[in-house]
Amino acid sequence: MSNKTPEQRAEEIVNTHFDNRLTAEEHAIAVKIPKEIFYSPEAEALSFETWREQITQFDQDLQTRLSQADTPEQRATLRFGYLFLQQIADEAAGEIFGKPREGLIYLEHGIKHAQAFLKKGETASVVREQVLSLYSNAGVAWGKQGQVDKEIDTYQQGLKHAEAFF
Repeated sequence: MSNKTPEQRAEEIVNTHFDNRLTAEEHAIAVKIPKEIFYSPEAEALSFETWREQITQFDQDLQTRLSQADTPEQRATLRFGYLFLQQIADEAAGEIFGKPREGLIYLEHGIKHAQAFLKKGETASVVREQVLSLYSNAGVAWGKQGQVDKEIDTYQQGLKHAEAFF
């Protein structure tokens, strides 16, 4: 076990993954998510059902904040956080609880919302990066489950978005 606090561990992973590409607001959300749902000692002590209820509450809080956002920048920050939450929930479901299939549900949920965000005209690069990451992670997850057709289809959908982003 690491001697680092959950916040330090979350900071480290966010800094490594995003390499200072986030705004201060995006960074704050990105650190809060793994700190509370992945690295928190309480997360490992919870039942999967209780943990899932916490993810649902976190999800609903972000959606509420998103519906109240006044500016495109605020919406992009919250959309980024929302999509990042789905990915961290996937990782935690598999790594903490040993439930990769349930984790894939979070990725699929994220993809559904990502598509809606893009249809609403979202263009922020930080959101687009999360969109592609969701498709990539979902493709990997389908492959691990032996669902090759779904794996390939997921990658193809992600590639269509990547092409559209350029």
